[in-house]
Amino acid sequence: MDDISIGIDLWEVRVDHLQSYDPDFITFQIATLRKHSLLPILFTIRTVSQGGRYPDVREDDLQAVERLRSLLLHALRLGVEYIDLEVTLPLSILKEIICGKGNTTIIGSYHDWKEGLFWASPQTRQVYDSIVRMGVDIVKITSTAKVFEDNMSLRQFCSSVERHPIPLLAVNMGSEGKISRVLNTLLCPVSHPLIPNTPPLGQISYRECQQILYLTGLLPPRRYYVFGNPIAHSMSPAIHNTAFTALGLPYTYEVKETPSIQELRNVMSSSSFGGASVTIPHSRDIIPLLQQLSPQARVIGAVNTITPLPNCGGFRGDNTDWRGIKACLVRSLTPAHAVTSSTTALILGGGGTARAAVYALYQIGVIRFWIYNRTRRQAEVIAEDFGKLDSMLRIVVLDELDELPLPGCPPPTIIVSTVPAVDQTQTPSKMIDLGLKKEHLSPAGGVALELAYDRRMTKLLALAQERREKGYGWTSVKGIEMLLEQGYEQTRIWTGRRAPKRYVREKVLEAYSQWLPESSAPLSW
Repeated sequence: MDDISIGIDLWEVRVDHLQSYDPDFITFQIATLRKHSLLPILFTIRTVSQGGRYPDVREDDLQAVERLRSLLLHALRLGVEYIDLEVTLPLSILKEIICGKGNTTIIGSYHDWKEGLFWASPQTRQVYDSIVRMGVDIVKITSTAKVFEDNMSLRQFCSSVERHPIPLLAVNMGSEGKISRVLNTLLCPVSHPLIPNTPPLGQISYRECQQILYLTGLLPPRRYYVFGNPIAHSMSPAIHNTAFTALGLPYTYEVKETPSIQELRNVMSSSSFGGASVTIPHSRDIIPLLQQLSPQARVIGAVNTITPLPNCGGFRGDNTDWRGIKACLVRSLTPAHAVTSSTTALILGGGGTARAAVYALYQIGVIRFWIYNRTRRQAEVIAEDFGKLDSMLRIVVLDELDELPLPGCPPPTIIVSTVPAVDQTQTPSKMIDLGLKKEHLSPAGGVALELAYDRRMTKLLALAQERREKGYGWTSVKGIEMLLEQGYEQTRIWTGRRAPKRYVREKVLEAYSQWLPESSAPLSW
């Protein structure tokens, strides 16, 4: 399922191909798909005259009308995100389903299997207008290309209605119509080599779509970077180059190590620049070079993702660190450690990632924080900035960790360390120890999230493991997990596609094991 879904936006369930039309059987099929995928579902029943297997339904055949009506109403009850309605179905069915659609998107479909539809003819516009008047959300018109020029006629028709508020999905069937599928920008039907059934003539895979776009110059190569210093051992290239390859995109991702943001101007001004990750020490200093910030980046006050703005030559800054941190915490918190008004969290560090950690915790309901950083003023700025976000927030800056726990406050059940594991400014490099002790970890258990991934084991992870071995319910989350999660979000921002998570994770963990084997973990501090 993961492999087949790479690059796609939703599943189309061809109900007319199922072995049974029994509602319970269909419910089981939809439930099974929901269990294995979070993608939206398009519910389609194609009749014989429209190229499918479901028997054609005449308006005067009341029993057949009722059976089909019941199936489509059942689809609405199942909460599918999309329903494909043939506009040649009985009008009574069309009206009832469209009126009762709720939050389901209705696609009004017309298939020209008799090859009598010509895109340049006035009759095609009449078909489009009549479908729009039905009250559907998307119009779908499918014809057959006899010659390559039929695809150009299709594009001209699409241009003639592009200002209409109801979007159009238009493709040509047949081997001559492949290019029309590539040029279609809305819910293009695709196949996949792993699907056992032979795809209809002219249907192509998602990867073939990308290859054709690239070969025709419609998908130009792009170069992406990670900006920071020191970042020689960054795992970000492994994440994004793997994702780009899996998605069939002609993109590359590389390291740009520099201590000054001024050196980045030339890189960002290149016509091939597609975007960049930003890490220490540039996550705040890069902001003056940007013309637009996402709401989250503006609140956090730090940027880790840059994207060129289309048609204006500027750049947009975003922050995906907070999403990665949030995803790791939500996945790891148990019911015993559910966030309440008394939950306390400890943030170690004072940079841009620490700011993202505070925002992520705030998003899951934490309002009581302790922050410790070796440079106290940086922590104080975080407390001041986020204190303006919500009057309910209580952020205490610590002079030293031995102040914990404060009187009247329970020990932290969430600890997020944003401090590098190793001080590379010293020769030889040394492990960074902020003075964290096992007494600082709540006996009630909790989640320890370590964002540094340049060591397999850090002080925080070792203490959480020690507490867990003694029966305290502490869960450890390693930094590579958060790096992956925020990277998935960057892939979505840059490509408009979901990251192929399982494939990326396998490749990145393999590379991570080669770069940092288990034996590299320090045993003591």
